[in-house]
Parts: sequence; structure tokens; C-alpha cells
Amino acid sequence: MKTHFHFAFAFLLLLVKTYPLLAQQIIFNRVSTTFWGGLGIAQDPQGYMWFVGNGLHRYDGYTSVSYFNDPSNPRSLAANQLEAICADHNGIIWIGTQTLGLDRFDPATGVFTHFRHKPEDLTRLSNDTVRAVLADPEGTIWVGTVGGLDKLDQKKGTFTHYSHDPKDSTSLSNNHVSALYEDPDGTLWIGTGSPFFEQGEGGLNRFDKKTGKFIRYLHDPKNPHSLINNKVRAIFEDSRETFWVGTAGDGLHTMNKQTGKFERHCYNPAYPERLSRPPLKNKKVQFWSDDVITFINEDGAGAIWIGTFQGGLSRYDAKTKKLTHYQSLKDSLPRKDATCFWWTYTSKEGVIWIATWEGLFRTDPFLKSVPHFATGSAVNRMYEDTSGVLWLGTNDGLIRNDRKNGSIKRFVHEKNNPFSLTSNSIWSIREDHSGILWVGTDNGLNRFNSKTQTFTRYQNQPESDNSISSGLVDVIYEDRHGSLWVAPYGGGLDRMDTQTGNFIHYRSKQQDTNSLSMPSISCIQEDRFGYLWIGTLEGGGLNRLQPQTGKFKRYLRGTDISSILEDSNGIIWVATGSGLYRYEQSSDNFSYFIDPGAGITGPFIAAAILEDDQKNLWINSSIGIIRLNSQRNQTTIYNKNHRVMVEDFAGESGSWKGKKGELFFGDLKGYYAFFPNEFIVNPKAPEVVISDFRLADKSVKPEKDGPLNEPLMQTKEIRLHYNQNVFSFDFAGIHYSSPEENRHLLMLENLDNTWRKAGEEKTAYYYNVPPGRYVFRVKAANSDGVWAEKSIAVIVAPPWWRTWWAYILFALLFAGLIYVFIQYRINKIRMQHEIVLQQHKATELEMQALRAQMNPHFIFNSLNAINRFILQNNKLQASEYLTKFSRLVRLILQNSQASLIPLESELEALQLYLELEAVRFDHQFEYKIKVDDELDAEILKVPPLIIQPYAENAIWHGLMHKEERGHLNIDVSQEDSHLFFKITDDGIGRKQAALASKSATRHKSMGLRITADRIAMIQNTNGNESPVTINDLVNADGSAAGTEVIIKMPVKYD
Repeated sequence: MKTHFHFAFAFLLLLVKTYPLLAQQIIFNRVSTTFWGGLGIAQDPQGYMWFVGNGLHRYDGYTSVSYFNDPSNPRSLAANQLEAICADHNGIIWIGTQTLGLDRFDPATGVFTHFRHKPEDLTRLSNDTVRAVLADPEGTIWVGTVGGLDKLDQKKGTFTHYSHDPKDSTSLSNNHVSALYEDPDGTLWIGTGSPFFEQGEGGLNRFDKKTGKFIRYLHDPKNPHSLINNKVRAIFEDSRETFWVGTAGDGLHTMNKQTGKFERHCYNPAYPERLSRPPLKNKKVQFWSDDVITFINEDGAGAIWIGTFQGGLSRYDAKTKKLTHYQSLKDSLPRKDATCFWWTYTSKEGVIWIATWEGLFRTDPFLKSVPHFATGSAVNRMYEDTSGVLWLGTNDGLIRNDRKNGSIKRFVHEKNNPFSLTSNSIWSIREDHSGILWVGTDNGLNRFNSKTQTFTRYQNQPESDNSISSGLVDVIYEDRHGSLWVAPYGGGLDRMDTQTGNFIHYRSKQQDTNSLSMPSISCIQEDRFGYLWIGTLEGGGLNRLQPQTGKFKRYLRGTDISSILEDSNGIIWVATGSGLYRYEQSSDNFSYFIDPGAGITGPFIAAAILEDDQKNLWINSSIGIIRLNSQRNQTTIYNKNHRVMVEDFAGESGSWKGKKGELFFGDLKGYYAFFPNEFIVNPKAPEVVISDFRLADKSVKPEKDGPLNEPLMQTKEIRLHYNQNVFSFDFAGIHYSSPEENRHLLMLENLDNTWRKAGEEKTAYYYNVPPGRYVFRVKAANSDGVWAEKSIAVIVAPPWWRTWWAYILFALLFAGLIYVFIQYRINKIRMQHEIVLQQHKATELEMQALRAQMNPHFIFNSLNAINRFILQNNKLQASEYLTKFSRLVRLILQNSQASLIPLESELEALQLYLELEAVRFDHQFEYKIKVDDELDAEILKVPPLIIQPYAENAIWHGLMHKEERGHLNIDVSQEDSHLFFKITDDGIGRKQAALASKSATRHKSMGLRITADRIAMIQNTNGNESPVTINDLVNADGSAAGTEVIIKMPVKYD
């Protein structure tokens, strides 16, 4: 057996040495019923525990997976009778069988590789009975068989043998290798001999890997510093560098590795707590051998565990030098007790595992029980006075517990003694600033005289308004001004003048919202601003009293308040019958506290709340004692595992924080008392593993060109086709301190983006996931709230028709269809022009042809813009541009069917055109279209596309050559019987435009000529003159200031 002490393990030991501990009670948990016993234990790098015995078993703290021999599958486990196991740093599992050699198991592939003995082949395993197997840090596999020690060369698959040679004292002392151990210095130690076989043979061997030589350590009857027995089964070096050796017989030893001397620790019945193995029994393992020490190991807290085959189990506390003996292990179920201890292992978080022939057990050395002190009845209230005396209010009187001298005194009601308590039912205790102790019962208020040990009573006097209100005195509270506040249940709130004994009453008034919400008061807390926060029951919620005005403000109506606390940051916390609330000063309201990771998501009863010296909050609740850390983002629940009996929880229980930081919580049978710093938080975070990935509920294995190209544990990214969008992940947070209290949260980032609590099966299911890039995240916390996280990327590819190249193809096809359609329309119009003889029709067809000639001119420019956006992978811009372009094309085609169209349609087409041009030129100009309010654009008729060519000319030749942003204004007005269209730009002017755009001159003149011809046709048709005026604008200094175009047209209606 070999154990490595990692940094985390050493840190755990440091914590144990630094802090005092709570009461400790070792609790053994039987691990699983799916496999019996255990002859070997190992832990792989992912954190899985592996066990051998009857088959091979993997365990993650929740479920187990078993592997057995399948005669029909040569790649299955060689045999079911197994004895030895180890895991190397690559996660490969090595298994020693009892009769069929050595197996290598790769968990990623599920394939077993067999290594067998062949007498004729010296490079094969020396014997098929394997007793021990070890993987050293260099990756060498050492195998102990009944035929000697073997070293495996994994690359060649061959073995080097080291065996006993009677003629060579530097050879192995015995061929029956029963134990292998590598110490922290890298030295290999071999224990040989077996109590089940050879008589008297064996010994301890120290191996020099460089020379291949052995140093033997054997029993010498004349040397008390030699081994007491040669049958060596246990070798171990602890964190204090003590080297332990266990043999048959009374054979517990510690060894000085430098001198080679052994110190024997024999059992002495006169001192059973001294260091030794468990006492020997008369019964022998075999007739020639006594019982044998089967293992020696150290847990995370530094205790040494010594197991024997028939003598039981011992735990040695190196700090107290005391030994605890366990003759057998048992659990709550009616099963056979475990008595044959065979193997042990300490997992990464310090938990020790014990394999017996009757079952597998684990125990957490850090799991401490919260001390509970029984009183014989419920503890309703608690208080520690200035002298350190603890006062307990019960239903059987008032208890004074002087913990310094151990004296306890009970004060009770005496029927004929007016100086005794008014009742035995105690519900409030408080000491005022002058040292007077006040006690509330269900029959009034009591003032205690510590000198005479008597009480002065204050009870309701119906005839006096100045007496205390009637009812059970549930609360006594003294504010910063020395005022004593008393709350008789059902009687409202009373303020007492301690000098006169008179009371001022604050009543609940149904019609007055500034009064107390409910007369049944349960708790009072003064905040740093001097406000009194008052909790009530019967759904009255919380009240805040301004003492100067006597007015109340109400909060949390409908809830029952149990306790109020102002923490060190000035935040008000409220414990209620439905959970925990936090005051938000900015909104003057309360928010409900939840922690999905801790399972705090719904209502629970919170009875009391305290803050410790480290600013952690502690809440006594129906689900256990809850600790909320100082950052208020991490909760830990202490329940049955820590001996906190939730079934004894009382909603009306006492609580108090002592002057030394000790916390007290009452329950139905007594109270808990502890110092918070005694709780050692296990700093080892869980090992988060994603154990399986399934498509449509079918497990995916690594394969070329598949979703997984390598084992899942090594995978960083999974790529799926669009139709592989139903998948699931299995996962686990591996931490064995209290696996049942581990917490798991999961999220598929970019799909739900919120953490969700995992179910018991620890599987995340996702259905119909749209194409996109996602990250599956899972995080887990141990029972102390220490978190770890793991993630894996998931990419769901889109179908081919939603890829970027498909979008380009669709755009090109769409553009081609438009072009073909336009050409078709042009040809059709030309044919109509040839066959129509009438001049009016000829004129009309000519106008359609001229309009159609303009369409390709603009369309080609727009298609170029769309193509540019697609090439830039700007899908959103391309889609928006294409939508507007399609709308404009529809308008052009629709308007081309008429010689005159509504002005409204013309302006809509112009608006779309200017929007497209503005986007295409990256908003290098601003435009404005202004229509005279007197115009009715719905009924006025104009030729289609009459303004657009001039707007285009202003943009291309006036504004685009301007360095700063340009402006284009289009004004539409009516004077008498004419419409006027004025197109004004502040561009570079026609002269400069002609110099800058010589290549575009022909293009420009064609567009303007077509428009001028159309206007001329309208003039010929109507007999009216429709001139187009172009004016060059200049600045005061004579420089070009732009161009102005004025189109004058006759007014036309339907």
C-alpha cells in the first residue's frame, strides 16, 4: 500500500493543529450494499474511489458502477476474485487478481488488458497470484506476486523480475510479496511473508532502484530492536515522518530508517490506551502464526489507524497519546458486524476508508458533533450575565448554571412564598445596566435580588392603568437609554419605569396604521439609529418604532417573527416562521433569503439568529443550525451528521451569544453550546467530473469524426450537427466527507443563463437546443460550502441553409430573379410600344420604358451594397437593407403600371431610397423631406420617380465629395395650380462636381435627361409648360454653397 500526502492533506493537518475541536465521536458509515467487502482500495485523479474484492467497483459517493468477468468478452475483467489495486497518474486502474495475473483497465474506453504468467517467457509476469500493485510517480508499475517482485515497462509490455536468491543476501528476502510502499523520499519498501502460508519466512526489504539491490530487515531473537515477526503486511510513513511497520503477532513497530532499528509497541493490558496493536486473541490465523496487522494508515486529522485480521481496529491520537479500540464495526441495519479488517485508504479530503471482509466503511475525522446539554425539558430562553453565569428558562423553572465551579441551582414557583417566581414557565431573561436580573414568566414579571436570592413580582392589576399588561411576558429588552421594555403576550408593548414600577402602554389599534400591528410580541431589537424593531406573531409581521414620536411602521405583514438581529454591517436580519429576511435600506423593504446550492429555496422555520465574532450568521432552524458566512454568499447546514437533532427543534427556543463568543441555542430537550471557530471547514473543494455525455439518451464514446474525439474527461469542446440537439450530461461533485450534503448547480450558458439546482440523479437534460455556441457549467460544493466548477463547450452547428455561404447564395439568386424580371418588363413594354399606334399610348409606353430604364440603374447599386454587407458578415445590416430594398422595388414595380401615382406613394418611395443611400454611404449626409401642411398627399397625383433622380444627383455629385457631413432638403409646396419640388443640397456645387466626377458625367446626364424628357412629355400632353430650374448656391465670399433644383408641375387629381 502506498499513500501520498498532497498539499491539501497537509493543509488539513495544519488546520487541526491550529484550532480547538468540538466534541468528536467517530461515526462509521457503511458505504454500499451493491458489493460486499473489499480487499483493495484506490482513488484515481478524478476523485473516483475504486474497490476490489468480488469484482471491480467504481464509486463517486452516490452510486457505484461494477465490472465483472464476462467469459464471452476477452476485453472484460480477467477474474472476479481480486486482491490488489492502484491508480496511476493517468487514471489507469491496475488490478491484481488472485489467480489470473495483472489487469490494466482504461476507464475511458472500458477495455481491460491482461498480463499473465508464462513459464517459458521470462519477460512475462512472474506469477499469476498478485498480492500487491503500486504505481510510482515516474509511471513505473511494481507488482508483488507470490513469485517475487516485478517491474513493468509499459512501453514494451515486459517485466523485470526480482526474486529471492538464497546465495545472495542483497536479493529479496522472500518471494511472497504481501506489501509494497514508496515513502516520500522515493524509496521502495517491500513486505514479504504471509501468515496464511510459509512458516517463519518473510521480512522487510528496502530496495535501491539504481542498483537493484535489497537491504533486508529480519527478526533476530537476540535483538529487541529487530522485527518481532518476519511476516510483514503493513508499511506506512505518516505526516510526522514516523515510519510504521506491522507484522504478524504483537508486531506494531516504528522504525528509524537511518539506523535500521525498530521500536516495538506491544500490547500491555495494564495500559490499554497506550500505543499498540489491538490485543491478540488465542485463536491463530494458521497453526503456525498469530493474528497479523493488515494495515497502518493516517487520516486527514493526523490519527493513526491500525487494522488487524482478527483482533479488531485501533485509532491512535498522536496528540493525546491515547488509543481507542474497536472490536468490530456495525451500522444501524441488521447485518453482520465487520471484524476482519483488511485494507485502508485515505482519500484526498482526509476521509479514511476501511475495507473488511464483511463490508466497506468510511469515517470523516473532521466531522464533529455539536455539543448538546440535556436539561430534562425545553429551553425557552437563555442568558449569560456579566459574571459569566448561564441562566436557562425552562418549563420547570429557572436554572442558574455557574460553569466556572460547576454549580447548578434551580429556582421554582412556591405556592406559599410571595418572594418566589410567579410561575415555573420561564419565557424571558434579561440583565439591566445596573446588574439586576429580570425574569418573565407566563404569569408576570420578576425582579431577582442576587443577595437574598428572592424575587419581586410585577403582575397585572386590573384596577391600575400603570401596572404591567396581562399575559405571558415573552420579551424583556433594555435600550441604549436604559429604558426597560416588556412585552406581555397579547398585551402589546410596555415601557417600565424601574424606579417607580409604573408602565407606559403601547397598544395595537386596528384603525391606526401608525400603531402596533399586533399585540402578540415575540422579540425586540434596537438598531444603531435608535429605532426599535419589534416582531409579532399571529401574522402581525414586523414593526419599527420611533421612540420619540411613539409611531410604528409596519413590514412583512402576514408573517410570524421569531428573532431580529442587526449585524456588524448595520443590516437588519429577521428570522420568521417562513424563513430568513434581510432589510434593504435603499428600498425600505425586506428581501427573502434563498440559497439554491444549500437547498434553501422554500419556507422553513427560523427560530433564532446570532452573529459570531467572525461576522458569520448562525440561524437555529427546522432544517438544522445554519451558518451564513460573512460575505453572505455561502451557507452550511449542521444537522444529524453533526448530532443536531432537527426533530427536537422548537420554534420558540432560546438563543444567546456569550461574552467569549460562545453561541447557545435551545431545543426541546436542552441546549447546544459551541464556539464557532471550533468548526473546521474542510478546504478541499470537490472534484467535479462530467462522467457521461449522451445523445438522445445514448452514451457517446470517443471516435474519429464523432462528437467526442477524445475521452470525455479530456474534452474541452463538443461539436454537434443541427439534428443532434437532444443531449444530456451526467456529472458529480466528488467529496466524501458527507456526500449526501454535497450540493450541485448547473447551467447551459447562452441558453438559460441561470444556475439551477441539480436533481438526485445528477443528470442535466436539454431538448431541441437551437444552433449556437453554449457552455455547459456544473459546480459543486462540499458540506462546508467550498465550491468547485467545471465546464465544457457545446457547439450546435446550423443546417446548411442557415450558414453564411447559404445567405450569399440566396442573395445572389434573389438579385438574379429581380434582374430577370426587370428585363422581362422592359422587353414587354418595348413590344407594347411597337404595336400601339396611337400617340397617347405611344407617349404612355415611352414613359414606362423611360421609368424602367431607371430601375436597373438604382437596383445594381443597391445589390452592390447588400453584397458588401454580406461579405462583411454583417447579417443584421444586410437583412434590414434587403427588407427596405424589397419594399422599394415593390413600390417601383407597382408604380410603373400608372402614369400618375398619389404623391404619398412617390414620397414613400423617395423616403425608402434616401434611407438606403444613407446606410450605403455610412450616414455621410442627413436628409429632410418637408411637405406643406395644406397639401393632401393622398389625392394629389404626380409622375412616379420624378424627384429621385435629382436627389440621387445631389447625393452622388454634391454631397459625397464633401469632407464634412452634408445636408439634403426636399420641400413640396403648392402655389395656385402648380406643385413645386425644391431639392437643395449644401454640397460642393456643380462646377467642382464636374471636375471630381468626370467618369460619372455620362451616367449623370443620362438620368437627368430621362427625367427632363418625361417632364417634356407631360408638358406636351397637357399643353402646359413644366420647367426644371437649377440654381448654383454661393456663400458670401463667393464660394460654392451647394445646388438648388426646382421642379414646377401642374396640379393633378384623380
